[in-house]
Amino acid sequence: DMTTSMTHQKDATKSGFWPIYRYDPRLAHHGERPFRLDSRKPTMPFAEFAKQEARFAMLARGNPERAQELFQLAQQDIDDQWHYYEQLAGVEREVSSAAVTAAAAVEGSES
Repeated sequence: DMTTSMTHQKDATKSGFWPIYRYDPRLAHHGERPFRLDSRKPTMPFAEFAKQEARFAMLARGNPERAQELFQLAQQDIDDQWHYYEQLAGVEREVSSAAVTAAAAVEGSES
């Protein structure tokens, strides 16, 4: 539905189903973290987001017990994945001088 697509996309991010992040390996050569987590920590339960989609709503109506079980598994997966992304965003990388030299050569040849 085109009238609710922007809201639905925001809810996907709020639930953690669709986290927003960037990865630029060139930043490591400048002493910066290459992985950046742009989303905020999920604030909406996955089940609340999932019930907005027909495929999940049909499951919840047809087999509520199984749907609840799957929503809980999905929520656990989202929580674990979010924790992993937070760890990646906080990792300090040390780049060897050889890697810096190689990256500079590549950047120089692209100019």
